[in-house]
Amino acid sequence: SVDAATGRAALFGIPRNLVGVPLPAESAAAFPGGRFPGLLNALYVYAMGHPGAFPGGKTRGFRAVTGAVQELVGVRLDGAVVVNLAGFVRLVDAVGGLWIDVPARLYDPNYPLEDGSGHIGLDIRPGCRHLDGRFALAYARSRHQDSDYGRMARQQAVLLALRRQLDPLELLPKFPELLDIAGQNLWTTLDPDAVGGLAELASRVDASAVRRVLFVPPAY
Repeated sequence: SVDAATGRAALFGIPRNLVGVPLPAESAAAFPGGRFPGLLNALYVYAMGHPGAFPGGKTRGFRAVTGAVQELVGVRLDGAVVVNLAGFVRLVDAVGGLWIDVPARLYDPNYPLEDGSGHIGLDIRPGCRHLDGRFALAYARSRHQDSDYGRMARQQAVLLALRRQLDPLELLPKFPELLDIAGQNLWTTLDPDAVGGLAELASRVDASAVRRVLFVPPAY
């Protein structure tokens, strides 16, 4: 969330394992009480498999999740950007990798590769590290060592590290290349014509002052 007037920004982490999230009016009739009975991260697949109950055509999965999050937090989402695993790897590589301060060792002896080709051992040591796209994804994605909630914190750390090392305005010349990489790997509700304005807004965000909020037990 970014305040367009001041550049103040915050990241909110919503757990994937919430049960009974409220559905928007357009799909609330799919379940008694208008609440999805499964885990939040199962809603995408369910919506894709039930086109009669969830509008949106080929994007109904994203639309269902976005609508549920809006109902859950009571705040309208102005836009959504979805990047699949392979796309994240290629996009991070395209900007030269990720510099990040790793506060604690991340060890995962059975990390599943993003392309489904198998598993590898993952051992990222504390300190200032330069990670390529695959290992940046692994750092954000692994959860065998800690939990979903530890992973949420690392996801936010990765996003903020990328923001600190990149100047959004300097990225604009790379926009055609990034769009080409995105290809079938990225989906967004944002108008491409809005990218320039969003980059200008992002340039006014102080990455060192972004507030990080995680909705984790015992406090929600």
